[in-house]
Amino acid sequence: MKTLRIENQDLRDHVCKLEAESGQMQEDFNNLEQYGRRECLEFQGLSCEESENTDQLVIGVSKLLQVDLSAKDISVSHRLSPASESNRQPPSLHGFAQV
Repeated sequence: MKTLRIENQDLRDHVCKLEAESGQMQEDFNNLEQYGRRECLEFQGLSCEESENTDQLVIGVSKLLQVDLSAKDISVSHRLSPASESNRQPPSLHGFAQV
């Protein structure tokens, strides 16, 4: 019985340690996710045109918001696919820019 109690306590201690590590890893992961999105911009409700320049759309919206942004500040921009076919709104415009 004494051996089982000691083993049980060791296992409980180990579980507590793993739970603490897991919580820290989740927090670190969330922080990294947020850091990765720091340059992400998403605009909704902008009409689509067949041969549109999404970089120019991002720059145009930034001017409306009085944010100084140029093409060299944008690493990539594109339209996102709609979440469902029944969505009648234009696809969101997604861009990564260093502001």
